[in-house]
Amino acid sequence: MISHIRARRCKSPDDTFYPTWKRCVTYQGRRRHRSSANNPCPIHQQLYDGPDNVGICDCIMNHINGSAFLYSDRTKQCHQLYTQGPCKRGHWWIVNDRIPACQIVPKGCPADGRHVYGSARKRSFKSTANNSSSNKCWRLQSRGPCRDGQLLQLDSADNSIHCRSSSAVAPSTLASVAVAPRRVRPAAPLSRPMTWCPLGSYRDRRSKCAGYF
Repeated sequence: MISHIRARRCKSPDDTFYPTWKRCVTYQGRRRHRSSANNPCPIHQQLYDGPDNVGICDCIMNHINGSAFLYSDRTKQCHQLYTQGPCKRGHWWIVNDRIPACQIVPKGCPADGRHVYGSARKRSFKSTANNSSSNKCWRLQSRGPCRDGQLLQLDSADNSIHCRSSSAVAPSTLASVAVAPRRVRPAAPLSRPMTWCPLGSYRDRRSKCAGYF
């Protein structure tokens, strides 16, 4: 059986072909460039290597401060989750049951991208607007409703929220809301092209996520 493998457009494994510029560019998913000179994409987006070595702009993943961005079909832009984003005043941009949506901001909960509202069940966190006694406003990267030794964190794969163990932070420092977020180190450079993407992202909606080559 003969396998027809399409040759890469770019010689360097760090490069992807960016159609707008009609040339190979080092993509941010590989080297994590932050300067505008190296990033041809709109604000809150970076360049990823897609199928057939063709670059595509999509929302930033694994942001250095732990925040998350998701694409809006209405504005054609990436907006930070748990801020007003593309929503009208008094609403915030959230992910509920893996679906991006605008929701009324719960009273007293800052729409600053660092707070979420809901309750934790086992290791998962349920985001909601229901003002029941079990739902509260929690700060990400703090203990929140989690057990000792855990932090409330965003998962960049699907933008869900989970309680996760953190051996780097002492249990005594893990208060619920008032503790400042811990520093999050950037992930190590990827050893192979990033062609997968989180659910609901721009690449996912355009069927540009093909798994690893």
